[in-house]
Amino acid sequence: AETWWSKDLSYLNAEVIQRLNAEPANSILLSNMGNDYTNTGDLVSLSYGLSPDRRLFLFSDQPDFSTLKAEPNLLTFRPSKPLKAAMATQGWRLAPVVESAKLWRIQR
Repeated sequence: AETWWSKDLSYLNAEVIQRLNAEPANSILLSNMGNDYTNTGDLVSLSYGLSPDRRLFLFSDQPDFSTLKAEPNLLTFRPSKPLKAAMATQGWRLAPVVESAKLWRIQR
């Protein structure tokens, strides 16, 4: 089995991996430590299942989005409230891909 009922927080990681691997090549997944600092383990988990042409871009508390301006396909996984706020200041909106897993497409 790819997941167990007891893996509460990570339960949907297999679905997230499938969805990310179905995205166009060179898609970038943005994330940070999250609201409760649990993202790190899940991002490691996701990295094992992602296709090699999928990239992770991890932010600190002061994100710099300048290197992502030309990237056509951005998604975010469990962004913290400060990261969401920083995205909003860029004019970015979040559209659900797997809402229950907090996987969002960034629309600019």
